Amino acid sequence: MKLKFVKESETIDVFLLNSDGTTDGFSYVEMVNRLYLDKIAESPDFEGEFSDSDRESISSLFSEIGRKCFGADEINEETRATDDTVDTEG
Repeated sequence: MKLKFVKESETIDVFLLNSDGTTDGFSYVEMVNRLYLDKIAESPDFEGEFSDSDRESISSLFSEIGRKCFGADEINEETRATDDTVDTEG
C-alpha cells in the first residue's frame, strides 16, 4: 500500500497509488483494505512544496504503521514456527 501526497499552494490532496502507476482517490476504508491485502505500508511519495518537517512527520507515521501492523509480532510468529520444528538429524 502506497500513498501519494500532492501539495498545491495550501491544499494537500492524498491519493492511493496502484501498482501500475495510476492513482485512486483516498479513502480510509480502501487504505485499510490495501494494508490488509498487501501486508506492507510503503514510504509515501510527495509532489509539491512540502517542508522537511511535513515529509518527516508523514513518513514517520507510515513507518510506525508498518511496524505496528507488520513488524515484530509477525516476524516473531515466523521465528516461533521455525524454532518449533524438530531437528531429526542430530
